[in-house]
Amino acid sequence: MSTMRQFDPLVVNDYVTDIYQFAPHRHTYYELIYIFKGNGTHLLNNNQFHYQAGDLFLMAPDDHHHFEVKQATRFIVIKFTEHYFSTSHLRNTEKDLVPQVLMQARSLKENKVSFSQTAALSLRNTVQNITRYKDDVDLAHSNYIYFQ
Repeated sequence: MSTMRQFDPLVVNDYVTDIYQFAPHRHTYYELIYIFKGNGTHLLNNNQFHYQAGDLFLMAPDDHHHFEVKQATRFIVIKFTEHYFSTSHLRNTEKDLVPQVLMQARSLKENKVSFSQTAALSLRNTVQNITRYKDDVDLAHSNYIYFQ
C-alpha cells in the first residue's frame, strides 16, 4: 500500500470524478473528505461505507482508504498537517478539543457520522465557504479558514 505525503500545512481540493484516481493508500497528514454530490463505497481501515451527498469522512495519519465511485462524485478534500494546528497563534489549549484528537477517534472510523438536518446544512455551508476561499494566496495563515 502506498503512502501519500503532504508538506504544505493546509491544502483544499475540489474535484468531480467518476473514477477515483488513487489506489488504496495511507496518509502522513489529516484529511476531511466531504461528499458534495455522488455516491459509491468508501473503504476505510477495513470498514466499508456507502457514501452519498452530505457525508463527511475524517482521516488521520496511518489510516488507509479508497473510494469506489458508482455515480460521478464531487469530493471536497481538506488536508492539513500536524504543523497547521501546532503553529497557529489561535490554537486551542484544551487537549481534548484539538482536531487531531477528534480525527483519531476510533468510533469515527468504525461508524458513519450522521448529522441532524440543521447540522448537515451548516456543514455543507461551511465546506462551501472554505472552497470559495481556497484560492486565497495565504490560505494556511487565514484566521477565517482556521475558524471554519
